Amino acid sequence: MVKAAMSMGLSSMPSEAVTIMVVIGTRPESIKLAPVIEAIRSSHWAKASVVLTGQHSDLIDPLIQSFGLEVHHHLRVMQPNQSLASVTAKILEKLDQLLLAQRPAAIIGQGDTASVLAGSMASFFRQIPFAHVEAGLRTGDLLAPFPEELNRVLTSKMTTWHFAPTETAKANLVAEAVPESRIWVTGNTVIDALKLCLSRQAGLSNDKLGTVVPNAARFTAHPSEALDHWHAMLASSRPMVLITAHRRENFGQPLRSIYRAILQLASRHQDHDFVYPVHPNPQVRDVAFEMLAGHSNIHLMPPADYPIFCQLMRCCVTRPRDLRQLRSVATGWLEPIPKTLSSRSMFCSLSPSSIGRWQMPDHLMATVRRRSGLRQCFARAS
Repeated sequence: MVKAAMSMGLSSMPSEAVTIMVVIGTRPESIKLAPVIEAIRSSHWAKASVVLTGQHSDLIDPLIQSFGLEVHHHLRVMQPNQSLASVTAKILEKLDQLLLAQRPAAIIGQGDTASVLAGSMASFFRQIPFAHVEAGLRTGDLLAPFPEELNRVLTSKMTTWHFAPTETAKANLVAEAVPESRIWVTGNTVIDALKLCLSRQAGLSNDKLGTVVPNAARFTAHPSEALDHWHAMLASSRPMVLITAHRRENFGQPLRSIYRAILQLASRHQDHDFVYPVHPNPQVRDVAFEMLAGHSNIHLMPPADYPIFCQLMRCCVTRPRDLRQLRSVATGWLEPIPKTLSSRSMFCSLSPSSIGRWQMPDHLMATVRRRSGLRQCFARAS
């Protein structure tokens, strides 16, 4: 990392470690930012301040434990039946108070959630540089995915440093008049997260993987039984089809269409196990049990924690999904995933050149290091 920083013309060290705030709202953010936090933590000139907004609560705790992340602040914004406007406003207000007290050298956010939108806006108001991981993804339709596409577009307007996963993402940003000098094509951090997780699993037997999964009580009488279900599935020799389907834009008829296709495939391929970790959202869970329960080779499972999910992907021969993230996760070491059963095209296009070349921690930290002593850096970058 120091070598990379020096190659960018950085010769001076800050007198003391600078603080880089990392804002995490959801489960995917925690996965994709874990390698970035690890890089910051390994440096001798910067320190990470990890902030959980609480946008995902119990789903995120096993990931924090799995990656060994230290959480410094928890905003706890979520309430039952909360609107998108309400949760975004709460994150913005609480982050603003935290930024006023902490005054970090920079803020990092990943993806396209309410936490990212609020984080970029809070940093903009306080004139603190914002670094956007996985910048530049676009569909051109503000309603698909909803509200993520709008979050992406608005976040880019308030971002200081854009870390794009692909050349296509970079081209999207350039087309929106973002200066190329503020864009780095880095690859996707989820590949680093996958490798980090698998390296920590090396030598462990299946029954040593994972933690008690949140919301398991909705599937079993005792939450600890959830792990038993997963360990049995990992030990099976039958071909496995791993399914993920829970995105907001698929609620209603699109999700039912996906489930009908799964039923047809399961009926046609009785020698395969169709394994579906069901999201706890009632709009997903209730429909899944209504349509898919009671079929011998369709397994409606409690949510899987990340270490188990990594092993599940290794077991798969094919993976129907509506999540762009599963495609990007698996691309690190599996053959390309067919797009059949996808309710929409992939938003994050991956190319062979983007795999395994994740350089964002070096680029980000070098840039922050160069500018950490300049309180006017935000104005200069803008």
